[in-house]
Amino acid sequence: LCTCSPRQGHRPPTPTWDCCPQRSAMAPSKRAGAAKAQAAGEPSAKRAKADPVAERVACVVAALGDDALMPPTVSKVSLHMLSTGAPMALATPVAERHEMQARVAALIQDVLSEAAAHLAARTA
Repeated sequence: LCTCSPRQGHRPPTPTWDCCPQRSAMAPSKRAGAAKAQAAGEPSAKRAKADPVAERVACVVAALGDDALMPPTVSKVSLHMLSTGAPMALATPVAERHEMQARVAALIQDVLSEAAAHLAARTA
């Protein structure tokens, strides 16, 4: 604990203990070094594992937003609606999906199937 007192000309102890000459003379903690490294933009030693479901959902959303991949028969408003609902519908396991999530997932499947057929016909 800090032994400084207001009579010694120091401020009362603060949560950072900056006022105490005894405390500031101590070696820096390990956390301070990690905070400096993180502030400098260095990657942390522990990285969170990427969620494969989230990555796949992001690919589906990106495909729905790409006008070059989507068939011209599907309106942009419909594609926007599906790309907005895709994360909630597709990230939920099939057995746990609400009826509306299942419908959105089925519509996405229909649009992607139509897009695949359109692209195959365009390249043939």
